[in-house]
Amino acid sequence: GLGGLVHLPGELVIQGNPSLSDLDGLALSSVGGLVSISGNTGMVSLNGLESLERVDGYMRIAACPLTDLLPLRRLHHVGDDLIVSDLDGLTTLVGLSGLITVGGVYISGNDALTSLEGLAVPSTIPKNVAISFNLMLDDLSALTPVTAIGGVLELSRNATLRSLDGLETLRDLGTLF
Repeated sequence: GLGGLVHLPGELVIQGNPSLSDLDGLALSSVGGLVSISGNTGMVSLNGLESLERVDGYMRIAACPLTDLLPLRRLHHVGDDLIVSDLDGLTTLVGLSGLITVGGVYISGNDALTSLEGLAVPSTIPKNVAISFNLMLDDLSALTPVTAIGGVLELSRNATLRSLDGLETLRDLGTLF
């Protein structure tokens, strides 16, 4: 494994490995570039990322059969966008409760996601927030801490979203889409 590697100055891309079930053996606490974990159709756990605290680029988790994000509970900084997409077994965002800074948030195509519970967001998100194509999402209350979004707020095609509760503290917005 890569247990001795604590800081990766570049990028971490783990993509298209159908037999990879988790990331055991990693001990990274920080990544200087992006993290992209996608298309690993056998990946049922993010075990191995329990020490990850900082990603200076974007972080993308997509198209894996994950049911939770618990191993990311120590993650407090994503310098660019946090992208959580096409995780059909994910029902909440529990595991992302340690986030203090994030550039933008994209939550899309997570068919079983019912709420944004577990997602910690700072009061200001400098870029975009896009929440779309989450068929079962009916609750935005995790967004209550947000008072400013520098870019676009996109809420689209969330078939069961009943209200905009959670956005009542938003005071400054670049664009509503």
